[in-house]
Amino acid sequence: MTEPYIIFNGVDSRDLGVVVETGPTEAVFRAPHHPYTESLVAALPDLADPGSRKEVRLQGTPPSPTAKIAGCAFASRCPRKL
Repeated sequence: MTEPYIIFNGVDSRDLGVVVETGPTEAVFRAPHHPYTESLVAALPDLADPGSRKEVRLQGTPPSPTAKIAGCAFASRCPRKL
């Protein structure tokens, strides 16, 4: 009997070890949905056009990695927080 295996052609974005976004690699890099993923993608250099990426600056202070947080750990830095 062979062992089952899964091949995933995608990427996860994690904030403090928690997955905040997952999806096909091309889709996540082209149009990230979570603001943390957006900031990570914006930090990547574009070798073809070095000045083309928009700058995303995260405001606020990240929570302690050992703190127990109710809800999204990114909330204190989220520009879309309601």
